[in-house]
Amino acid sequence: GNRWPRQETLALIRIRTEMDANFRDSGLKAPLWEEVSRRLGELGFQRSAKKCKEKFENVHKYYKKTKGGKAGRQDGKCYRFFAQLEALYGSNSSGAGAITPVGKQQSDLQDEDFKEHFDPNSKRWPKQEVHALIRLRSGMESKFQEPGAKGPLWEEISTSMGHMGYSRSSKRCKEKWENINKYFRKTKDSSKRRSENSKTCPYFQQLDMLYRTGVL
Repeated sequence: GNRWPRQETLALIRIRTEMDANFRDSGLKAPLWEEVSRRLGELGFQRSAKKCKEKFENVHKYYKKTKGGKAGRQDGKCYRFFAQLEALYGSNSSGAGAITPVGKQQSDLQDEDFKEHFDPNSKRWPKQEVHALIRLRSGMESKFQEPGAKGPLWEEISTSMGHMGYSRSSKRCKEKWENINKYFRKTKDSSKRRSENSKTCPYFQQLDMLYRTGVL
């Protein structure tokens, strides 16, 4: 379909961000978008250079509208890729203040996003890295159900993460997965008010869908 799933949009933003210097230095943008398309392809996302360019322009346009306050506060705090774009367009000084978060928890989540983007020594997992882990681990659920040692499976996940540019040991991948699931279950069980709770666990919807569709 033509819809861009969340993790695909995050991958596009990350690749385009990494190549930002090239885009600023080069007069000819078409070959750069070809490169973005090729790198997305390596992650398993098939999009033409033209589609990548269009999507990024749309996301960027909506980001600017949100930042300018024209989209209204509601849109501003719900716009899912705000933090990624905010990092790209250098709001180091304004921090999370530009976002008008709903409450303290939301505000803390935004602050964490910024720490992840600006601190290379951070032990935190950036959002798109967690999404990659969830995607890889859920894709291997059938193997995890089989009897036998799980160590080699986590090694495989660690290697796949490495191919995407994320350097995490198999032990770290396993620990992070267990923590996400523990937090997801706690969030799910703590109350029936799912819409409120889901905001406090950024991966709630992704995991909820995987459990409900029987992938996990």
